[in-house]
Amino acid sequence: MSSWAVQEGVACAHAADAPPSPGPAEACEDCLRVGGRWVVLMGPYGVRGEYLQLDRPRLLQFSWSFDHEADAAPSLVTVELAETSTGTALVLTHNKFADADDRGGNAEGWSLCLHRLESLLG
Repeated sequence: MSSWAVQEGVACAHAADAPPSPGPAEACEDCLRVGGRWVVLMGPYGVRGEYLQLDRPRLLQFSWSFDHEADAAPSLVTVELAETSTGTALVLTHNKFADADDRGGNAEGWSLCLHRLESLLG
């Protein structure tokens, strides 16, 4: 994997008739660097954050905040990639949730996103 930008676009791809799910980044301020900020629109929701760690091509970590939950502390997303004998293993960890409902909703969303990624790359 030579470019996070390419993977970022693939990971956010979605079908036009799909339920609200991650879409292409709508705004970026020097995105692909530690301290860079990102914004994604998912149906009626906006999500934004800041890149906290970037170790190409192994690690990407960023904060995650829904616009409609502006008072809540951001959660934390970590994406780890490792070369395997058959390709690349991806481990996505999302933690520091406000409550169990928040954790469950995000787990469902990431499951859909990763399923779409697998179908695009598979």
